[in-house]
Amino acid sequence: MSKINFNSTNEAGQIRAADHKRAIPGKESQAAKNKTVAEDKTQFSDRATKVGKLVEKVKEVPDIRLDRVEALRNQIATNQYQPSSSDIADAILKDES
Repeated sequence: MSKINFNSTNEAGQIRAADHKRAIPGKESQAAKNKTVAEDKTQFSDRATKVGKLVEKVKEVPDIRLDRVEALRNQIATNQYQPSSSDIADAILKDES
């Protein structure tokens, strides 16, 4: 079994550079000659466009309704927020499912 020489890590780069120097200047490879430019096009239906617009509108709506949060804070601070036990139980069960 041969040992790996970690001191000559640039050997592959040197071989690659030597191969590059041997290339014939001005001569294109066959792959370069056959290279074609492809163009991608997309087309969306009217429904997809409408859905995209609706998604953008939904993204504009804030995750937290600050007006509702502030109203609840005021109710709690003034001891006016008195949820029923069934409302609390429903909220707990809703979070569990």
